[in-house]
Amino acid sequence: MTTTKADPMVGRSQSPDLPTSSDLREMVSDVKSRTERAADDAAERVPELVDAVRANTTDVARAVQDASEPTLAILTAASIGLATGLLMAGAPRAVVLAAAAPAAFIAGALLMRGRTR
Repeated sequence: MTTTKADPMVGRSQSPDLPTSSDLREMVSDVKSRTERAADDAAERVPELVDAVRANTTDVARAVQDASEPTLAILTAASIGLATGLLMAGAPRAVVLAAAAPAAFIAGALLMRGRTR
C-alpha cells in the first residue's frame, strides 16, 4: 500500500488581495512622485537652513567669547560629563560626539582666548 501526499495547493484559489503588476507600477510611480516633491521642498529650504545655522553659530561664538572663564569651565565639564555618561550607558557614538561637541568648541575658545591675551 502506497500513500500519496495530497497537494496543499489543490482546490485553493489565489488570494484576491495580491496586487497586480499594474497596481505595483502605480504604487512605484506614486512613491517616485512623492519622493521628488519631498526632495524639491528640501532643496528650497536649504538656503534658509544655512542662513539660520550661520546666524546661530555667530550668536553662540559671541556668547562664548563674552562668558567668563569659570562659566566656560563649568559648561565644558558638564558637556564632558554628559558625553562620558552616555558612553558608559552604551549610547550610539554619534550621540556621544554630539554631547562632547560643546566641550571641544569651548575648549577651542579658551585656547584662543589664552593666545590673544
